[in-house]
Amino acid sequence: MPTPANREDVRRFLGVLTYLSKFIPNMSLKSAPLCQLLQKDVEWSCEQVEDDAFTSLKTSISSAPVLKFFEPKEPVTLSVDASSKGVGAVLLQNDRPAAYASKALTPSLENYAQMEKEMLAIVFGTCQQHQRSNQREPLIPQEVPERAWATVAADIFYYKGKDYLLVVDYFSKYPEVARLSGKNSEAVILAMKDMFARHGILERLIADNMPFNTVKFKDFAKFRNSPISGMNESPAELLMSRKLRTRLPISKSLLEPQPRSTSQILHNLLTRQQRQKALYDRGTRPLSTLHEEVPVRMKQGREWTPAMVIRQHQIPRSYIVATPDGTKMRRNRFHLQSTKEEASPVPSPAPSPAWVAGGSDESNPSMQPSTDTGIETSEMEAQPDFPQKYQPVRRSLRVHRPPARLIETA
Repeated sequence: MPTPANREDVRRFLGVLTYLSKFIPNMSLKSAPLCQLLQKDVEWSCEQVEDDAFTSLKTSISSAPVLKFFEPKEPVTLSVDASSKGVGAVLLQNDRPAAYASKALTPSLENYAQMEKEMLAIVFGTCQQHQRSNQREPLIPQEVPERAWATVAADIFYYKGKDYLLVVDYFSKYPEVARLSGKNSEAVILAMKDMFARHGILERLIADNMPFNTVKFKDFAKFRNSPISGMNESPAELLMSRKLRTRLPISKSLLEPQPRSTSQILHNLLTRQQRQKALYDRGTRPLSTLHEEVPVRMKQGREWTPAMVIRQHQIPRSYIVATPDGTKMRRNRFHLQSTKEEASPVPSPAPSPAWVAGGSDESNPSMQPSTDTGIETSEMEAQPDFPQKYQPVRRSLRVHRPPARLIETA
């Protein structure tokens, strides 16, 4: 194997090292000089330090591996260490290595004190609760509709103390923004009535979660006959086939509808979407499929908590999982990490008449879409809402305890 002559050779060599990292002790520390050559602000200069690192790593991957087969019944010892450039760990059984692991330190982590680096090495080697997120998966683009205002996406955002509803057409990318008086279903229905009256009845609405998944909103969609589911031209031209009048002077003929080729616009949108997918999918890989009754770690905030896979959901990359307390919820594969821990029995959840957002979609049959109306339901990932443990007491109901004063007790 020749010495790397450019950054592409270094990147190719480091890719081989990543594949064989479990056989190389302290790989991050040994490969640090080569990794510095890939930084954008570093000029290419392969000197003696880089040559020594390349020779040492080449010797490590060309020699016979010294790892033993892992025995689940034998005791396990984890040995960790930290240096100025990285942290490493080795799994030992009877003083023989079974696996190596290492991690390069970022510039901010390099500023840690040595004691903090040693603690980071312990967390890196042992902790499953505070681990890195999964790798990005390839993009699954939404289907491009054949005409304007057939499929729209809706979401609620907060700006300067007020709530707004944003609705975007998937074909023309035309946005509609409406200020909301609240985040309940009544306010959303009132805002979308005006949009439906302006642009017509849509075929499919894509939203994330509440309040679009409430019974009132589904009844409104059924009443309006609009199913719900979880270039060169401007958006106004694609939507209305004409230019919109602004303060700039414009000819009256340009404000009239102009015939446009819908097939050509659809071809341009698909080409643009494929280009975006190709750029997004760089450095991604599909995650492995999880089977039923398999213990996993589920990401809750910044922690990975234990859970159990119940089944795979019909929506891509979604799974129904159960927590140790019996709560069932739907989670994306990105937020699930496979683990070798033993499966713990999942208790049956207590029956509850109220539907909890973020729970399993099979727990309440009233929330299922009606089959006779043709309503499609497509939800993004639902974050579970846990019951609030502390309810603040109003000022009028607080218990007043005046302090004991000496003049009153005398």
